[in-house]
Amino acid sequence: MTHVARRIETDNAPPSFGHRSQAVAFGPYLFTGGQVGAPLNRDDDVETGIQGSLEQQVGHCLNHLQAITDSLSAPLTVVEVAAFVAQPDSRASVAEQTREFLGHEVGLFVYEEVETVALHGLIEMDWVAVASDQEENAEAVLKELSGQGDQSSEILRDPFLALNGLYGHGENLGEASVAVFESASRRLEAHGLSLDDILKMTVFIDEFDTYAQFNDVTKDLFHAEVLPTRSVLVAPEVTRDGRIRIDLVAAS
Repeated sequence: MTHVARRIETDNAPPSFGHRSQAVAFGPYLFTGGQVGAPLNRDDDVETGIQGSLEQQVGHCLNHLQAITDSLSAPLTVVEVAAFVAQPDSRASVAEQTREFLGHEVGLFVYEEVETVALHGLIEMDWVAVASDQEENAEAVLKELSGQGDQSSEILRDPFLALNGLYGHGENLGEASVAVFESASRRLEAHGLSLDDILKMTVFIDEFDTYAQFNDVTKDLFHAEVLPTRSVLVAPEVTRDGRIRIDLVAAS
């Protein structure tokens, strides 16, 4: 069966600022974009920095992700949660709060410490949910796509292609973004795919001050009606000697 990607947007969660989708549904899968720990109804002060403890911010993230998932009006089970945290040694507390919120243990819990997230918050989270009768198969697929820790990999697992560890170099983030998407295009084309087949991106950059350059590049390169979801983190140690690293999942 050939699946068709659908863009998912709801007013019950913060809008998808930037050239991206709030979430993408593909077959039995729902891929959300990253949500930060700011309340839904933000005041002007939040733009200078999200307030509140890590626990409070995790709560906001989870509520936003649940609102997006509930907008499909279908029984879905969360099978993968990614937490990008700017507060050291928080894995256990974030994982426990997530388990209590969902009411079950998540099969795949991705935790990574970063320098900062959007709006200078403490955490950004995204998740993957699937039709409840597809839980076991989806966990196996998603685990394989992650590369099991491999920092640079190309994994084809029907119905997806994952490219992990794509690095971009340049004088600025704009040049580096063009370079990384040129690399992604070549590897996608080898499978008969294009940038418009990307469903989800996890983006690590070396600083947020130039993030607008990355967004401008995506506006030039992505033209499909359904734009990929995106989580963007500042993590110079992840970008290594480049300015940007992207891990992506495309529909194969």
